Amino acid sequence: MEYFTQDVIDAKSLTLNEWLIYFLKSEKIFPSNCFPTDSLLNEYIANIDSQTDTQVKNIVRRLLIHNGRYGQDARTIDVIKTKSKKEVLDLITSREFYRRLIFTKSPWEGITWVLDLLPDAPIAAIDVINNYFEVHCLHLPDNPFSGLGDAAAVIRAKYITYEHPQDVFLSMTPDRFELLVEYLYKLKGYETQLTQKTRDGGRDIIAEKRSTSGTEKLVVQCKRYKGNVPVKDIRELSGVIQNYPINYGERVTKGVIVCSSDFTPPARNEFRNDHSIEFINYKLLGEQLNQLAGKNWPSKLEKLLWSKE
Repeated sequence: MEYFTQDVIDAKSLTLNEWLIYFLKSEKIFPSNCFPTDSLLNEYIANIDSQTDTQVKNIVRRLLIHNGRYGQDARTIDVIKTKSKKEVLDLITSREFYRRLIFTKSPWEGITWVLDLLPDAPIAAIDVINNYFEVHCLHLPDNPFSGLGDAAAVIRAKYITYEHPQDVFLSMTPDRFELLVEYLYKLKGYETQLTQKTRDGGRDIIAEKRSTSGTEKLVVQCKRYKGNVPVKDIRELSGVIQNYPINYGERVTKGVIVCSSDFTPPARNEFRNDHSIEFINYKLLGEQLNQLAGKNWPSKLEKLLWSKE
């Protein structure tokens, strides 16, 4: 198969393995800063677990914006030269991009530094990319424009939606599972407290978050089960929520059941009918911990929970 046209490799004609080689090692590939097709991006993401952190970061580095020029910058400078001093001054004062373009001739400030946020703060890395995109989307050429979206998608697939085995949770004692869930809600910005143990040995977590719009108060129940959570547990929590003002004189915004397994079909139907109850199964729990504590949180579990024991 012929890949070269005027010494430039047509990336759209490559397989995924071929693209990975050329994308990282050759400057003579087009496009050089984004996935050439959605199907190639989807194939890469589908196989991302086979890629090491270093390999993924090398791809993301190429997809991000680097210091320098892109696309029509030189032509834009030529257009600006034809404008009056007042028009140029208006441009400089209106956008920092034009100030950099005019005075440095190198308007793009790179964001490859977001790699230092990985793997511990993937959502912060994506926020940086999204904010950069929002500020510069009017000036970005098509391929760097696409590359930023590709970078965010790769980071999300590798570091947020990565699924830890269920045994990560099942290997914990019920007490440690409760501490982990409490830690998650602290990361979400809630003030938390563990209640006294009930007759079945379990404890609730009371989580509160205050804002200008009021106070959100949650009752979070932790179910460190091997089997799926039955519908009776959802109905029991619903009763707790309804009776909370009677027993404690305060209203609760919502009840949450967090489990180390999943929920039976009748339990899921109950959630659909009772909007005061939210469920988090082990897959969603793992994803939320990845997002807020970093993908490698299981290896740091002792440190995370040590201060609580």
